[in-house]
Formats: sequence, structure tokens, C-alpha cells
Amino acid sequence: MTLTVGECLDDVASGVLTTDNLVDCDLPHTYEVFGDFTVPDGTFPGDDAITASAQEQCNAAFEAY
Repeated sequence: MTLTVGECLDDVASGVLTTDNLVDCDLPHTYEVFGDFTVPDGTFPGDDAITASAQEQCNAAFEAY
């Protein structure tokens, strides 16, 4: 499932995103997509590198949003 910036979701108790989790952003919601980024092609750099990159890019996207 691909989410786009601005989509809102209800609680995801199962940890698996489905279209059932999407809600109208005018209604109360738990989550909102505020940014996205793509991991570059190539050799997998490892979980720690992915986590660090995600944290950095998410922080920048959140501030801009």
C-alpha cells in the first residue's frame, strides 16, 4: 500500500496498513502522512543506516509541514 502526503489514518492496531485505516482528515484521526522519501538503489546499508536516514528526513519533513 502506498500512502501520499496529506492522507490520514485511524489507529493501526494490527501494525499492517490497509485502505480500511484511511479516514477523512476532517474527522478525528491518529496519524497523518507529512512527508516521504526514497531509499537510493544499491546495496542495503543496514538497519541502523536506514533508521538514521529516515529520522533525519522525517524530522526535516515534519518541520516543513
